[in-house]
Amino acid sequence: MSEATPMDVEEPPSMTPIFLTDFNAPLPDRTPNTIRCVILSDTHGHHNNKRLLANLPPGDVLIHLGDITDRGNQSHLRDFAENFLPAQSSKYRDKVVISGNHDRDLVNPQALNLTKLFEGKATLLQDEPISVAGGRLRLFGASWEACEMNDFSSLEKYCTNSDNVPIDILLTHLPPRVGDWTGSAKLARLVRHLRIPVHLSGHKHRARGIREYDDYSIRHTFVNCCTRRSRPVVLDWDYRQKFIAMLHCPTEVSPHPGSHSLVYTMPSPQPKNCRSKDHFCTSHHEDDDVKRE
Repeated sequence: MSEATPMDVEEPPSMTPIFLTDFNAPLPDRTPNTIRCVILSDTHGHHNNKRLLANLPPGDVLIHLGDITDRGNQSHLRDFAENFLPAQSSKYRDKVVISGNHDRDLVNPQALNLTKLFEGKATLLQDEPISVAGGRLRLFGASWEACEMNDFSSLEKYCTNSDNVPIDILLTHLPPRVGDWTGSAKLARLVRHLRIPVHLSGHKHRARGIREYDDYSIRHTFVNCCTRRSRPVVLDWDYRQKFIAMLHCPTEVSPHPGSHSLVYTMPSPQPKNCRSKDHFCTSHHEDDDVKRE
């Protein structure tokens, strides 16, 4: 029996994600064995913008990361739930929503019942997991209340139970404090400690982009998905290999002089109490940023 030549051996698929951040980068076709997630955040009542609607590609899962409305405007929320979401039913099998700091009435908290509002239209995640795309993708969504209190005990409790299905993607409105981003240092530490591969967030409108962190045997990818200039973020998740196959995050401005990409790979871990903004802040004395945006 002759030995197999290189032509006879099927090479395993590449596990290097494709990140597309140039504003004019076209959205590629979905690769095989992937789940396409289309992600919005911080639309603040502009969900019916004609350019946004034109830029929404079909996919498997539509996700909104909060701040659907502006300052608790109930008409924004009702229109999103009663008109926008049903109009997207033919494009997306699953629709998932989490709350942001604007999605509430501070004067009369009982005036907005998000659970009732989204019932039958989308799944509102409030510190809980869900399996979507026929059970091939596991999400965990944090409520704004958890973000505001900087209390992610529900996430930690779920992930530390070995009987539970591991989380593929974490959804929070509040961003983590990683690299040059302001946000929650505690949340950044938890994502690493709980070995969650992907974290999607919003809130910081000008921070849209991608931050990567190779933590020994796992790569963490953090994405600020704020909807800028009517462009959603599109993520193709390889459900067999469990990694991001493609991430389309068009962004018009780079935070680093001379750089043409908003992908920033952070260096290896530094010791505790590191104060460098170019690394994870692992100090337990860091202030967490939950300012209103």
